[in-house]
Amino acid sequence: MADSCHSLGLDPRPVIAAAATKPFGFMPFYPGPVVGGHAGRLADAGAQVEYLDPLVPSARLAGAVRTAVTDPGATDWDLAVIHIVHPGTDLSWLDADRTLDVGHRLDAVAAAR
Repeated sequence: MADSCHSLGLDPRPVIAAAATKPFGFMPFYPGPVVGGHAGRLADAGAQVEYLDPLVPSARLAGAVRTAVTDPGATDWDLAVIHIVHPGTDLSWLDADRTLDVGHRLDAVAAAR
């Protein structure tokens, strides 16, 4: 949904909010940096957890408000977990040997190039 809105130049949050006003059982899900709360559990276990998402400038992760990383290439990551790739996102900093593509998005990005 966020990718579709982005390609149309729309902010997905008002689109989702508008759809949620309709009486046909729409369940609103908003874009966010965490899927299933895994980042919180990793942070609780002592892992350093950061995120990059141009649509989510800050988020509550593991009980603390965190801000999105603005320059991911400046950090030597142990692992980058890719869930969503927004159009126009620079992925040149990714190291293929230390990347987990859980949504299989990188194949589509490579095919589009």
